[in-house]
Amino acid sequence: MALATLETFACFLLYQRLLANRTNQNVKKVLGNHGGILRLPAQTFHTVHSHGKLHPVASGDQLGFTFKAPDRRIWLVRDLVAAVRTHLEREYSDIWVEGEISNFRAHDSGHLYFTLKDQDSQIKAVIFRSQARLLRFRPDNGMQVILRGRVTVFEGRGDLQLSAEYLEPKGAGALQVAFEQLKAKLQAEGVFDPAGSARYS
Repeated sequence: MALATLETFACFLLYQRLLANRTNQNVKKVLGNHGGILRLPAQTFHTVHSHGKLHPVASGDQLGFTFKAPDRRIWLVRDLVAAVRTHLEREYSDIWVEGEISNFRAHDSGHLYFTLKDQDSQIKAVIFRSQARLLRFRPDNGMQVILRGRVTVFEGRGDLQLSAEYLEPKGAGALQVAFEQLKAKLQAEGVFDPAGSARYS
């Protein structure tokens, strides 16, 4: 008998033993008897033994078990960002966040843009004009505040941000802060100086 025929016959016998011993322990035992050096041809696993006959099966089947690759869902960028935005706005629709204002910018449109940060992280924030008009103080860099709003995503850039509905200074009332801001402004203009007061008399 040719050497190739003997090798195929030996592989077939080993394959029958593997089918009869499907548990991991028995499979390891059978393979161990061959020192782990006998390799089965790929086509051996493309058949299944039934009543003494070999029947072709799908190429993904091995030892009678079927392996199916998971389905892939491929997102468009805009669809993914929109889905994330919807989820975040639903889960974080009304939250309170404490932090320090930085990168404050008042836009000509009346919207207020800034970054809310602590020592470990930061997030962009916006107060739209309709809400900014209701503030009793002017936000500024370095100010510790408490913000109420919701988490959202600016879809154009995919940026995570806070949309604020309310803002208050931490540790001091908004009216007190507004008073101190006004006082500092008037002092800078010289209103409280005798010479400066004469201009307003």
